[in-house]
Amino acid sequence: MVRHFRGVAMKREDPLLDRLEIADLFEKYLSMLDDGSFCESNAGDIFTPDAMFAFPSGTHQGLEGLDTFTDRFMGHWALTHHIVGHCRVDVGRDIATVTQSVLATHVHRDSPPPPKSGNHFQLGGRFDGTARRTAVGWRLCRLDFHVAWTVGVGVPTIAARMTQAHQ
Repeated sequence: MVRHFRGVAMKREDPLLDRLEIADLFEKYLSMLDDGSFCESNAGDIFTPDAMFAFPSGTHQGLEGLDTFTDRFMGHWALTHHIVGHCRVDVGRDIATVTQSVLATHVHRDSPPPPKSGNHFQLGGRFDGTARRTAVGWRLCRLDFHVAWTVGVGVPTIAARMTQAHQ
Protein backbone atom coordinates (compact mmCIF):
# COMPACT_ATOMS: atom_id res chain seq x y z
CA MET A 1 0.00 0.00 0.00
CA VAL A 2 1.27 3.47 -0.86
CA ARG A 3 0.46 6.66 1.06
CA HIS A 4 1.48 10.25 0.45
CA PHE A 5 3.03 12.85 2.70
CA ARG A 6 3.23 16.36 1.29
CA GLY A 7 2.95 14.94 -2.23
CA VAL A 8 5.65 12.28 -1.83
CA ALA A 9 4.62 8.64 -2.31
CA MET A 10 5.89 6.37 0.47
CA LYS A 11 5.19 2.77 1.46
CA ARG A 12 2.54 2.30 4.17
CA GLU A 13 4.70 1.76 7.26
CA ASP A 14 7.83 3.76 6.66
CA PRO A 15 9.27 4.72 10.09
CA LEU A 16 10.80 7.94 8.77
CA LEU A 17 7.52 9.00 7.18
CA ASP A 18 5.69 8.13 10.41
CA ARG A 19 8.04 10.37 12.39
CA LEU A 20 7.61 13.25 9.93
CA GLU A 21 3.84 12.92 9.90
CA ILE A 22 3.63 12.88 13.70
CA ALA A 23 6.03 15.83 14.13
CA ASP A 24 3.98 17.72 11.55
CA LEU A 25 0.90 17.40 13.80
CA PHE A 26 2.62 19.57 16.43
CA GLU A 27 3.68 22.14 13.84
CA LYS A 28 0.13 22.30 12.50
CA TYR A 29 -1.44 22.60 15.97
CA LEU A 30 0.85 25.38 17.17
CA SER A 31 0.72 27.36 13.93
CA MET A 32 -3.09 27.17 14.04
CA LEU A 33 -3.01 28.49 17.62
CA ASP A 34 -0.75 31.34 16.48
CA ASP A 35 -2.86 32.33 13.49
CA GLY A 36 -6.15 31.89 15.36
CA SER A 37 -7.52 29.20 13.04
CA PHE A 38 -7.59 26.28 15.52
CA CYS A 39 -11.14 25.21 16.34
CA GLU A 40 -13.26 22.11 16.96
CA SER A 41 -14.09 21.80 13.26
CA ASN A 42 -10.45 21.35 12.20
CA ALA A 43 -9.14 19.66 15.37
CA GLY A 44 -9.87 16.25 13.80
CA ASP A 45 -7.02 16.91 11.37
CA ILE A 46 -4.65 16.71 14.36
CA PHE A 47 -6.38 14.83 17.19
CA THR A 48 -8.42 11.65 17.61
CA PRO A 49 -12.07 12.13 18.65
CA ASP A 50 -11.26 10.81 22.15
CA ALA A 51 -8.04 12.83 22.63
CA MET A 52 -7.02 13.67 26.20
CA PHE A 53 -5.46 17.06 27.03
CA ALA A 54 -3.65 17.91 30.29
CA PHE A 55 -2.46 21.52 30.43
CA PRO A 56 -1.67 23.86 33.35
CA SER A 57 -5.11 25.44 32.79
CA GLY A 58 -6.86 22.08 33.27
CA THR A 59 -7.77 18.87 31.51
CA HIS A 60 -10.17 18.04 28.71
CA GLN A 61 -11.18 14.94 26.80
CA GLY A 62 -12.55 14.78 23.27
CA LEU A 63 -13.03 17.32 20.52
CA GLU A 64 -16.40 18.57 21.71
CA GLY A 65 -15.88 21.63 23.91
CA LEU A 66 -12.27 21.97 22.77
CA ASP A 67 -12.90 25.59 21.69
CA THR A 68 -13.86 26.55 25.27
CA PHE A 69 -10.92 24.66 26.73
CA THR A 70 -8.49 26.29 24.30
CA ASP A 71 -9.91 29.75 24.95
CA ARG A 72 -9.05 29.32 28.65
CA PHE A 73 -5.36 29.70 27.85
CA MET A 74 -5.35 31.41 24.44
CA GLY A 75 -8.12 33.97 25.06
CA HIS A 76 -5.90 36.20 27.18
CA TRP A 77 -3.55 37.21 24.38
CA ALA A 78 -3.51 39.58 21.44
CA LEU A 79 -1.21 37.13 19.69
CA THR A 80 1.16 34.26 20.34
CA HIS A 81 4.27 32.93 18.66
CA HIS A 82 5.33 29.33 19.27
CA ILE A 83 8.73 28.00 18.29
CA VAL A 84 9.39 24.28 18.57
CA GLY A 85 12.62 22.41 19.06
CA HIS A 86 13.49 18.87 18.11
CA CYS A 87 10.53 16.49 18.15
CA ARG A 88 11.40 13.08 19.57
CA VAL A 89 9.13 10.37 18.21
CA ASP A 90 9.32 6.71 19.22
CA VAL A 91 7.15 4.79 16.77
CA GLY A 92 5.58 1.43 17.45
CA ARG A 93 3.37 -0.31 14.92
CA ASP A 94 0.23 1.78 15.53
CA ILE A 95 1.13 3.85 18.63
CA ALA A 96 3.92 6.39 19.07
CA THR A 97 5.19 8.42 22.00
CA VAL A 98 6.18 12.00 21.31
CA THR A 99 8.12 14.72 23.12
CA GLN A 100 8.24 18.25 21.70
CA SER A 101 10.03 21.23 23.27
CA VAL A 102 8.43 24.64 22.81
CA LEU A 103 9.25 28.29 23.41
CA ALA A 104 6.16 30.48 23.39
CA THR A 105 5.78 34.25 23.42
CA HIS A 106 2.40 35.65 24.52
CA VAL A 107 1.62 39.30 23.76
CA HIS A 108 -0.84 41.10 26.06
CA ARG A 109 -3.93 42.68 24.51
CA ASP A 110 -2.94 46.20 25.65
CA SER A 111 0.52 45.91 24.07
CA PRO A 112 1.54 48.66 21.63
CA PRO A 113 2.17 47.60 18.03
CA PRO A 114 5.72 47.28 16.65
CA PRO A 115 8.16 48.94 16.48
CA LYS A 116 7.38 49.91 20.11
CA SER A 117 8.38 47.37 22.73
CA GLY A 118 5.37 45.28 23.68
CA ASN A 119 4.11 43.81 26.91
CA HIS A 120 4.58 40.07 26.78
CA PHE A 121 5.73 37.04 28.60
CA GLN A 122 7.51 33.93 27.47
CA LEU A 123 7.50 30.37 28.60
CA GLY A 124 9.54 27.33 27.88
CA GLY A 125 8.06 23.90 28.16
CA ARG A 126 7.53 20.46 26.78
CA PHE A 127 4.66 18.58 25.22
CA ASP A 128 4.49 14.86 25.97
CA GLY A 129 2.01 12.92 23.93
CA THR A 130 0.83 9.79 22.31
CA ALA A 131 -0.13 9.41 18.66
CA ARG A 132 -2.26 6.68 17.15
CA ARG A 133 -2.28 5.45 13.55
CA THR A 134 -5.81 5.85 12.17
CA ALA A 135 -7.48 5.18 8.84
CA VAL A 136 -6.71 8.80 7.83
CA GLY A 137 -3.14 8.89 9.13
CA TRP A 138 -1.50 9.59 12.47
CA ARG A 139 -3.45 11.63 15.03
CA LEU A 140 -2.52 12.75 18.54
CA CYS A 141 -4.61 10.97 21.17
CA ARG A 142 -2.98 12.43 24.30
CA LEU A 143 -1.23 15.75 24.82
CA ASP A 144 0.28 16.89 28.13
CA PHE A 145 1.92 20.30 28.43
CA HIS A 146 4.51 20.96 31.14
CA VAL A 147 5.79 24.49 31.79
CA ALA A 148 9.48 24.55 32.72
CA TRP A 149 9.93 28.31 33.13
CA THR A 150 8.24 31.68 32.58
CA VAL A 151 9.48 35.24 32.34
CA GLY A 152 7.86 38.57 31.58
CA VAL A 153 4.98 40.89 32.30
CA GLY A 154 1.80 39.69 34.00
CA VAL A 155 2.62 36.02 34.60
CA PRO A 156 1.11 35.85 38.13
CA THR A 157 -2.03 37.74 37.03
CA ILE A 158 -2.66 35.50 34.01
CA ALA A 159 -1.87 32.34 35.99
CA ALA A 160 -4.43 33.39 38.61
CA ARG A 161 -7.06 34.04 35.91
CA MET A 162 -6.36 30.67 34.28
CA THR A 163 -6.69 28.91 37.66
CA GLN A 164 -10.00 30.69 38.37
CA ALA A 165 -11.34 29.80 34.91
CA HIS A 166 -10.57 26.14 35.58
CA GLN A 167 -12.39 26.01 38.92
